Amino acid sequence: MTLKFNKILTFKKLHFAGWSIFFLYKFNVEFNYVNKISFILFTDVFIYTVFGGLFSYFLYKIYSKIKLLNKSLLYVIFNIFLFSILFSFLWILTYFIVVSIALNPQNKNYLNFSLILDYSFFESFTLIMYSILYFIIALTIKFNEETNSEIKFNEKLENLKLVTLQNKLKPNLIKKSLELIKTNLDINPKLSENLINSLSDLLRAVLNNLKKNVFLIKNEIEILQSYFELYKAISEKPIFFYFDISHTGKEKVIKQKSLFNCVSNIVDLLEEINYAYNSLTLKLKENGNTLVITIIINKSLLNAKEAINYNFEDLLFDNKINLSDFNNNIEETDKFIRLTYNQELVENE
Repeated sequence: MTLKFNKILTFKKLHFAGWSIFFLYKFNVEFNYVNKISFILFTDVFIYTVFGGLFSYFLYKIYSKIKLLNKSLLYVIFNIFLFSILFSFLWILTYFIVVSIALNPQNKNYLNFSLILDYSFFESFTLIMYSILYFIIALTIKFNEETNSEIKFNEKLENLKLVTLQNKLKPNLIKKSLELIKTNLDINPKLSENLINSLSDLLRAVLNNLKKNVFLIKNEIEILQSYFELYKAISEKPIFFYFDISHTGKEKVIKQKSLFNCVSNIVDLLEEINYAYNSLTLKLKENGNTLVITIIINKSLLNAKEAINYNFEDLLFDNKINLSDFNNNIEETDKFIRLTYNQELVENE
């Protein structure tokens, strides 16, 4: 159950309600003093209250501008006292100037400086109380927003963990993504939220593929793009992924095997053995009713001499990646590895 304070504790509602109560209080005080209700009394108290509300609004805007909620307690206390005293003086000064001009231009006592200081000193406590209430309410709203955000975030995280446990899908990617999400939860919540959404979208798309035996090339490319974005986020190495798909129609369909599964298995293998490479390029080219799929892995210069010592076919076999996918079309040099395999193309119905 989430809190609903944000709909109730809006600044406009509270501001209007607070100064309406102040008007009634001030009118009652002045009435008890003169023991007589008059239009002038009502107008005088109304003007007094309006200027109080106006300058307290300016006070609120300043607090929002300097982001008072994010500052230290000492800084908050200092600014509350400073701005409350300053704006109470401006409030009373403006009130006396307007009243002296509008209601009693003959009475110069209205602009008595000592009287202005006395009033402003008294009303500075009003604005200090206003500031404290603003601070408490703003903190309540902020806490409520963070609580609701955390609840929604945890719900997404739990759903994601459930899907992962049920399907055992890309465990290394899931594990590292969740670790990165947890690490950045307080430091960079926006990044964590984006990673959660990307991971959810990827898992949803891949799970949909589990029920299919034909795969739309357009969807496969989108899944791979999400996968590569996540992989780059969690990888400690600067790796680039490229697509060369200008020679195929995205609306075409491939049968039997998912393009995503094949490519991501290769990337997972490279990650598992800590294989150093700079980039991976996926090329798709139509050849009649066949889609020729080429994966080019450009080796890192730092690892080129060591990398050539690997026999990539042995690596594929040791990690139970089906060699028949590549029809023995595996070319390896000291600079790159090129893998090629074919899949049957059909029209999208």
